[in-house]
Amino acid sequence: MRTYLLLVAALLSISGCAEKEFRVSHYTVEHMGWNAGPSTSIETRLQYAGSTIDAGDLAELIEPDTDERRGVQLFDAATLDAQNALTLFNRGSGKDYELAHLSMQGNQLQAKVLLKDLPNSWFTDARRPGWIALAGERNLYMIQRQPLRVVDIGIGALLDIQGDTALLADTPWGTDAEHNPAPRVRAVDLNSGKQLSELRLDAGCFVLPDFEFSHPRLYGKLGSSTNERLEFVDGPAWFASNLQLLPGGELKLRAEQQLPRPDPKLWGINLRQIDHGRQPRSFESLGWASGPSVESFDDSIDITARDCSAINTNPYQHPDAKPYARESMLADDLCLGDQHPEVAASERTKRCLLPVQQRSLAKGSNWELQELRYDYRPSGAEAKPQVQAQLLYQLSQNGHNYRYFKDASGGNEERAIREVSVLGHNDVLVKTRGDGPYDLWRLHSDASGQLQFDNLLESEPYPASPFDPSLSGWVYLRSYGLLFRQQPFSAISVGNQLLDIRNDWFYRLYVDDQQGNLKLIATPLNNPKQVFADAPTLTINSRCMRTRDSHWEFTVPPVNATLAESALWLQRNFNLSDDPKIPPTLRADNQLQLQPGCDPSATQ
Repeated sequence: MRTYLLLVAALLSISGCAEKEFRVSHYTVEHMGWNAGPSTSIETRLQYAGSTIDAGDLAELIEPDTDERRGVQLFDAATLDAQNALTLFNRGSGKDYELAHLSMQGNQLQAKVLLKDLPNSWFTDARRPGWIALAGERNLYMIQRQPLRVVDIGIGALLDIQGDTALLADTPWGTDAEHNPAPRVRAVDLNSGKQLSELRLDAGCFVLPDFEFSHPRLYGKLGSSTNERLEFVDGPAWFASNLQLLPGGELKLRAEQQLPRPDPKLWGINLRQIDHGRQPRSFESLGWASGPSVESFDDSIDITARDCSAINTNPYQHPDAKPYARESMLADDLCLGDQHPEVAASERTKRCLLPVQQRSLAKGSNWELQELRYDYRPSGAEAKPQVQAQLLYQLSQNGHNYRYFKDASGGNEERAIREVSVLGHNDVLVKTRGDGPYDLWRLHSDASGQLQFDNLLESEPYPASPFDPSLSGWVYLRSYGLLFRQQPFSAISVGNQLLDIRNDWFYRLYVDDQQGNLKLIATPLNNPKQVFADAPTLTINSRCMRTRDSHWEFTVPPVNATLAESALWLQRNFNLSDDPKIPPTLRADNQLQLQPGCDPSATQ
């Protein structure tokens, strides 16, 4: 461990050539990658009395675990005064950033973490002397240097500071946009962080520019501002041209405002597709052949611009551009939601054949999973064959409806509910998927009746097989090799070649990779992973395989067979004892495609 008294002694020993104060410097580093070519990065140096305080010094102060100290990295720093500084750092690759306050107390260097879970590793301009800004995930922190104070002023790009009022603007995105997509400008009290007023603009008649305020390296490097992109330096002038801050903190749109109207749009509409994907021909190819068909635009809507003459007569943002399909949505969001107010009611009416047919699948004390069905008519065509039946699911909880779940792996993608299997009156299995892989959930009520989400598999590849409830009391997901007991619930890994469940034993297929023999194996329910060598087994010699039947693929049930179907195949071709410990035998009248006259039990 480093001794900070020794560090300070070293700093004091060179005090003749350096002031005893914190100093921060930034310098450019050029890199040459063998495949990426030249690149530039900005590195930060934090010093006290001329001696560098590096990541190792910081790590000893903020990280008690010596093994974790190696991951600490320092990214940015700013001075508060001679004896105080701020640093932005993280604890290793993939970790969020943190803000720490460094201070020199006498001869002792001290550090205190002020903020965690920060997405950015740099400070930004606060537009006010004596202050510095720091962007969070959904907020902006204003930091006063003297005395040190951190004020959370909420989400938005900082346009200007007028007196003690911060002026911010943003266009909602993600889940916020679903509830209210209107662009907004906010006035916030800089002393308390409390919002004074908010002005929401009609999303169909006003569009805000992109605010290039994220990183000081970008300030002023992207050319002059346009109605599409506003540079940081022009924030105050933009606000003054378009808005007005009235006494008391109220915001008002100026009569001479220059905000453009949003461009007309051509929206691509996706209909829900069956997610079972292309079927593989063998169990061995089940994994790599299980991707579903790619969803593409099944319809489009040319959004006719609204009549905004009463509130905004300015031109479109791109007046000469032609509409093209740069936006997309599921037909569900068009027909059932209110996320797209720019779509005329007449367009919805001619495409969405409502009302929705609704059925309850499972229900708890404060939640319900519902199946919804409606018809969609692409382009509003009158011809009957054009009507597409749409099946979807939604979770209703505490007065809110949800057709999308969060990404189980922690990403930002919202995943639609794509398939459901009911286990009990308040217990269901749910698959969700967005543009990528699936998540598998169990939704059920706990002892107090509250809804619980259990993540059973996180971000798995596209399964080629649907839920299979064909055997009473069980649900099988062959592509995952997972078997679910309905009551009491349990999840059992049994592999993708399960055939039947009899007398509390599993019957499975197995192909010997070395000899190529086909094996029928019984393992007990309470020990499904029992070593195959110890399990009752029937072996069919690979010499009995027909020449055209590569890898037994025409002999065994197809990989899309249900458990009920594979159980019938098992009973039709094999003699099964009531005592599963007695190995199965091949029936004399079996219908397996074997070489004529071949003895299946003969050894190689």
